[in-house]
Amino acid sequence: MQNHTSKVMINSLVMIVAVAFLLNSANAVFAQGSSFVAYSAAGADATVIQPVVNAFRNTVGSPNNGNAPGPILSGRREINWDGGGSATSPAPTPFAGFQLNRGALFTTPGTGFVQAPPSGLATTFNNVTYGTLRSAPCGCSHPWAAM
Repeated sequence: MQNHTSKVMINSLVMIVAVAFLLNSANAVFAQGSSFVAYSAAGADATVIQPVVNAFRNTVGSPNNGNAPGPILSGRREINWDGGGSATSPAPTPFAGFQLNRGALFTTPGTGFVQAPPSGLATTFNNVTYGTLRSAPCGCSHPWAAM
């Protein structure tokens, strides 16, 4: 019984230390005076929302480090979703295509992802109205969607 009591006391102590650490970390983050800033824009095309996109980019860091090897202490990495060419490109989940060069791993509860021109989305999702899109809502010609 004494051995069980010792384990409970040790586990309780570990839990208290962990909670204290997390609370202290959270206080340090919020004590810096950081505040939440939302960026939102709408427009007929990409040029209309570009100033808001640029403001967001400046906030998260410059320059765009692209595929430069890291770790890099400043800047940001962007993922260009228009790289799919004219093909419909399905990919499994998790999708690790950007993990090595951009640090992004994507998962979905579905079967995977697809990057395609609107005609490819119409075929993939069996919805002919997707084939009538001039471009995706993001303004890119090859939207990326979970399946």
